[in-house]
Amino acid sequence: MLEKGCEIKMKDCTLALLDTHEAMIAKVIMIKNKMFLLNIETDMPKCLKACVKDETWFWHVRLGHISSDNLKMMAQKKMLKGLLSIIHLNLLCERCLMGKQFCKSFLKESTSRASQPLQEIYADICGPIQACSFGKKIIFLTFY
Repeated sequence: MLEKGCEIKMKDCTLALLDTHEAMIAKVIMIKNKMFLLNIETDMPKCLKACVKDETWFWHVRLGHISSDNLKMMAQKKMLKGLLSIIHLNLLCERCLMGKQFCKSFLKESTSRASQPLQEIYADICGPIQACSFGKKIIFLTFY
């Protein structure tokens, strides 16, 4: 809600949630453990459905990116309602591939060594970041 410009004001053991036009959205009184309990109820409950054409892909994602072999075994043993059969087992999932990536191990010893101070400097550049510094900078360097 803060990202949409809403404002939170706390005063005299109450919390007020205001929209961008300063209109009150909710007002909550502090409870015993110094927390503000806000129950938000909607007028109409909504059910959202994802449209996936391939049932195999749907179950792969729904079961936490399970392997094709495990998915096939679950279909054969009829372990899940709605999982009738596996259409194809050639799942090429971008998230699974990202999780299987690895980086090369670091060298145990450096191939070069500085012979005098400040001959080699290592730094990382970070940014752009949303929160700017006092000098209104959105990029910064770290040295190590």
